[in-house]
Amino acid sequence: NLTALNLNGLTFLDALDCADNQLTTVNDASMPASVTTLYCQNNLLTGLSLNHLTNMSKLDCSHNQLATLNVEQINNKFSRLNCSYNNLTVLNVPNFFAFQDMGDQEMALICNNNQLSQINFNSSAGREDFSGLSLSNNNFTDLTLSNMNVYGGVDVSNNPLNNLTFSNFSMSSQSSD
Repeated sequence: NLTALNLNGLTFLDALDCADNQLTTVNDASMPASVTTLYCQNNLLTGLSLNHLTNMSKLDCSHNQLATLNVEQINNKFSRLNCSYNNLTVLNVPNFFAFQDMGDQEMALICNNNQLSQINFNSSAGREDFSGLSLSNNNFTDLTLSNMNVYGGVDVSNNPLNNLTFSNFSMSSQSSD
């Protein structure tokens, strides 16, 4: 069981799987910018900032103790983010556009079982395509989903919702590609 991870000296690394360990931190500054896939689920992480990983396409940081997740600068090639089962209260995903996972039927954006009361999408980037959204078991009281095409499902169950607003929102059975 790893408790520390040092990636200094690695310049070309495409995927990193450090799941199921005892890591309390991933030294993101030492992680090569070439990383496109990071699996760090089932650790003891409390914060994760991956803004310098501009080619990131898949991230699974579920089942940690994350209070913060900083992915705001990651480019628009993201296909899957699973940040479920953490302690997140706010999630900013302003640069995620065409957020879809064509390879399987899993939700492309999985944020269930946190303490989320706010999720911010960048509607100015254009219409976002999602294979699905899982936002269940959080603390949303007001949730607006706008400028989206979802060709899977939307799960907002088990939230104390007072208002759920859909604006410029559509659901279809397949991607709009």
